[in-house]
Amino acid sequence: MATIITKFLSMVRISFLSIFVIQTIFFVFSGCAKKEEVAKKKREFSLPVQIGKIIIKDVTDQVRTVGNIRAEQRVSINAEVEGQVKQVKVEEGDEVAAESLLAQIDSREYELEVEELEAELSA
Repeated sequence: MATIITKFLSMVRISFLSIFVIQTIFFVFSGCAKKEEVAKKKREFSLPVQIGKIIIKDVTDQVRTVGNIRAEQRVSINAEVEGQVKQVKVEEGDEVAAESLLAQIDSREYELEVEELEAELSA
């Protein structure tokens, strides 16, 4: 009877080992198949990539455009009398107050006219 039990146990061991080996082979091959399928799927969705050399340089915040500039306010400048401009007292872009002197007109003509009129009055 001991031989029957020994034979039975050896058969069980062989059966257990063979089932274990078959399952191990099955798991190994099934895992490999999935990796290949995943790799194929990844290849299908890959995008082309360009690789360039890295350089270090300063980045400036500039935009070059073409356009027209208009002032928010327009100012009309008029002289009180006619004449030739003798001297300009301000430069372009300077801020000035109302009624301030911007340019000086040559007053020799007016001075001569005043002298003539005074001479006529006194005669």
